[in-house]
Amino acid sequence: MDPRSLTPALRSLRLCLHLLMAGLLALAVVRGLTGRTAEPVAAVVTVAAALGAL
Repeated sequence: MDPRSLTPALRSLRLCLHLLMAGLLALAVVRGLTGRTAEPVAAVVTVAAALGAL
């Protein structure tokens, strides 16, 4: 999809979804680093980085 063809409403929705995804990835990394989850820290950070790269 060409970003220039998006209407202002769709452009803002796209931005909000990207911000939501970034926030959730950051939350997963912070929770992994603080030890509030049972998952290994390296796995959480690796998966979050891989998803963030997409």
